[in-house]
Amino acid sequence: MGVTSSRQDDAQASEIRSLESRLSSLEDLPALRALFSRLTNSSNLIPLDVLKENFKLEVGDLQCSPDSQLDILRQNVGFGIVDTIFHTEENGVSWKFFLKGIEKCHQPSISMKAGLTGHITYLELQDFIWLCWLMEYVTRPKESNSSLHLPSVDSIIKSAQMACTDNSVDKSKFPVEKLQKWMLRAIPRLPFSLFNFIQSRVCQIPVSTQDNSVSSDAEEQPNLQTSEGSIKNQLLGPSIAWAVGLSLLDTLGAKILSCSFSWNPDVTSLLYRSAIHGKGMNRFWVQMEGYNGAVLILIQGYTLNTSENNVSTDSAEEKWLLGAIVSDGFVNKNGFYGDRNCCIFSLQPVTHPFRPSGRGSNFVYSHSHVGTSASYLQQQRGPQGIAFGGSIGKERVFLDEDFMHIFIRHHAIDKTYEPGQLLPDQGYQVIKGKVTEVEAWGFGGAETREKQAQYQNRKDLFVEQKRKVDLQSFGNWADSPEKMMLDMVSDPNKVQREER
Repeated sequence: MGVTSSRQDDAQASEIRSLESRLSSLEDLPALRALFSRLTNSSNLIPLDVLKENFKLEVGDLQCSPDSQLDILRQNVGFGIVDTIFHTEENGVSWKFFLKGIEKCHQPSISMKAGLTGHITYLELQDFIWLCWLMEYVTRPKESNSSLHLPSVDSIIKSAQMACTDNSVDKSKFPVEKLQKWMLRAIPRLPFSLFNFIQSRVCQIPVSTQDNSVSSDAEEQPNLQTSEGSIKNQLLGPSIAWAVGLSLLDTLGAKILSCSFSWNPDVTSLLYRSAIHGKGMNRFWVQMEGYNGAVLILIQGYTLNTSENNVSTDSAEEKWLLGAIVSDGFVNKNGFYGDRNCCIFSLQPVTHPFRPSGRGSNFVYSHSHVGTSASYLQQQRGPQGIAFGGSIGKERVFLDEDFMHIFIRHHAIDKTYEPGQLLPDQGYQVIKGKVTEVEAWGFGGAETREKQAQYQNRKDLFVEQKRKVDLQSFGNWADSPEKMMLDMVSDPNKVQREER
């Protein structure tokens, strides 16, 4: 029996060493040891009530609608984490099972499986997404004067409704199996909310709960501070930042997601807004030229009646919002460019990303005849405007040069991005929309914005020097009108060349 016990001890020690080795590359192992040591009792076990208390979700008083169960879910987060993730022994959780639980948190599907069986309702899904938002929120540093507002998730849920209840009579219930597949495809970052929350508790990241009063009113959102100051009614609010960030698993997705909680000018900056800078490619290019970082462009509009070219309705409910990621900034050229880090989005009334399909490379097109060094004939080769997917003349999304209209085509003409409807009930006909607002946000950080400023300063100096040379050249012509007349007779194009 002594030999058997010794072998069991050796096997357990070997398993613990293997767990520690795997977690050393995923977690801060000294932090795990420090937390375990702080929570354990005399039996070298973590009591269940102590572990559950450590994973409590404290955000202050929640002011939700009467039919919402969010506050109850929040209060039971600690119980759910311990019961679902950590294997308990008779009197608590040992070091081995504590490590196993932490390792399990690195599996994205774990948050999808927590207590979900059969079907869930619209309100339950809403509370679940809000709960994930709260878990992300408490892991982030708070400003002293920040107030907490739950983002609107209606567009996300409507997208799930379209994907999971196609053949269902009851559209208010979502099959869990379909819902999980849809989440991992459309909003793959959502499961990491649970992981980030647990990691913050393990690493003892300080959490501030000062002034955390929550309102479920989607319209009641804080004014976000940008490099342009406090801007009201901007398209990129907390709800849109949350929706876009959830669909991207890369670093850019994390940056955009952070805008749902606080606005950091070192991460993002407003490059262009049509309500401020004016509509049109020329005004757009003045603001965007020289910015060589990731850009999120948002286009809001409503559908025109194609038969009469009138608005079907001008109500706010009929407006839709599209978006696109341009990985390395916009380039003024008469051809497509970009890479697989580009993406287009349907954001309102439904939220869905359309990532590169791998079958085409026509990611982005942006061309303006003004501000290029190309010849006049080269400038005329391509249409002026901004496009995504498709081909020249048959773009999947095309924003015209005046930023007045947008044209949306069926995905059958596009090999670059995934198929799907950018707008609900989109048919094979080209949709013509009236543009109400365009915004472009840069996520290259302060360094990229500084390089853009240097680029634009050099350009301004060059333009000023060229202006002085042109004035001097004109003065020389004016001093000798006889020579000017002789030159015009001998070479009619010389004057035009000199003026240029």
